[in-house]
Amino acid sequence: MKKFSTIFTISILALIAFFSFELISIASNFQPPTIIKPDLLPGPDSTEVAQATEGSREIILGKFLPRLTVRIIGLIGAAALLSIVIGGVRYATAYGKDETLEAAKNQILYSIIGFIVAILSYTIVTIVSNVEFKGDNSTPAQGPPVQQNP
Repeated sequence: MKKFSTIFTISILALIAFFSFELISIASNFQPPTIIKPDLLPGPDSTEVAQATEGSREIILGKFLPRLTVRIIGLIGAAALLSIVIGGVRYATAYGKDETLEAAKNQILYSIIGFIVAILSYTIVTIVSNVEFKGDNSTPAQGPPVQQNP
């Protein structure tokens, strides 16, 4: 059971990491398609449509991805809590068998570690998604002033 739960947890974390990086790379290269509108059709010009869809990248990176990662982290936390409950039931029903008691203790320990990792990752995602980057990025950063020896 320990081997299965370990493999299951590692595979879930690997899938989440893979899809998170894949979504971020797709979203960072996202360019909304533009279709030139014929002059005879009513409606907004293609420049007005381009201006309206200009914020879609910010919506994907600023709202969608943080919400998605928070939900995934919530599912991981729920799975860790469920594993703690299952470990507690296994511990309560061990009836003095030393190897079963040890396996149940280890399951509870690993589940608590997984829950702590889920809480910390939620905190990190929340902090990073709320950081606002301001300033002019067109000029390079200046280093500290260098003192010249006379």
